[in-house]
Amino acid sequence: MAQATGRVTIKLNGDVIRSRAGASIQTGGIIREALTTDQGTIFYREDITPAVVTATVVHLADTDIQSLRALRDFTCAFETDTGDGWSISNAFVTEVGELSAGEFQLVINGNAANRTI
Repeated sequence: MAQATGRVTIKLNGDVIRSRAGASIQTGGIIREALTTDQGTIFYREDITPAVVTATVVHLADTDIQSLRALRDFTCAFETDTGDGWSISNAFVTEVGELSAGEFQLVINGNAANRTI
């Protein structure tokens, strides 16, 4: 029986972050936009979009929110419990959300993700 992805592990330069269930990745890369003409012809144009990792992080006494906010030019690994994974180079933190009820949102952007596993 095939296993569906349930859990993920996110690593920032090899250090595992304490993320809750529900972390997500948008692998980025080339996106296409449809362009139509009045004559019924359809074209497309391409653009590049960054990879995005979003996670809810559990805050503990040793969690340094300011250090996380300052992170840039690192490698972010997104690994699933099904053996699939992606690596994002030149990553940088774009958002550290409000600390509330012992957790906060972390958003990471970077180059298009490369499949690693």
